[in-house]
Amino acid sequence: MKASLIPCVDYRTGAGACVFPRPAMTLLEVVVAVGLLALIMVPMVSLLTTSSNVLQASQGRHERGYALEAAAALLRGAEAAQVATTRLRAQFATGQVG
Repeated sequence: MKASLIPCVDYRTGAGACVFPRPAMTLLEVVVAVGLLALIMVPMVSLLTTSSNVLQASQGRHERGYALEAAAALLRGAEAAQVATTRLRAQFATGQVG
């Protein structure tokens, strides 16, 4: 008997039928993930551009401090968004959402 690389079990019923297993991500999951990424990236790029412009235009330390604080806050927000996106992907993968 030749070993098969494709499991011969129907993931829905558990019956022994040679079918392809469920794809890693459905199209809806990909669209949601890309949409969330866009929602995260657009404000991030805008704030980074603003911070860069403030840094370039500023002459004193005071303005640079504000720009650096804004950039640090942006990075903290991006990390929080990454955690939320990872949780949502895990929920999609386990079937808790969708």
